[in-house]
Amino acid sequence: MKILAIDKILPDATSEEILNNLPEEARAVWGLYQKGFVREMYFRTEGTPGAVLILECEDIEHARMVVSTLPLVKKNLIDFDLYALGFYAPLATLFAEDKKETEE
Repeated sequence: MKILAIDKILPDATSEEILNNLPEEARAVWGLYQKGFVREMYFRTEGTPGAVLILECEDIEHARMVVSTLPLVKKNLIDFDLYALGFYAPLATLFAEDKKETEE
């Protein structure tokens, strides 16, 4: 299952603490990528900077366990909002309309 993971900086975290831990965080994300849990990784360029990951996990609980291994999460500097992703169901309405037209 694909999971969208968007990080959020926790209220007590400082920019200095986050910056000091970024090399360790990057190595940990790379490790999760090599294990097949992180499929894509992005950095937000507008608004509050931060990470956006596309994970491949069994479910949300598994994804929570995976991101909990990251150093910034372990140090209570960031957390992640997690969203399960599925196929784009509204696309089927296009084909339903085509079917209606051919039946008329």
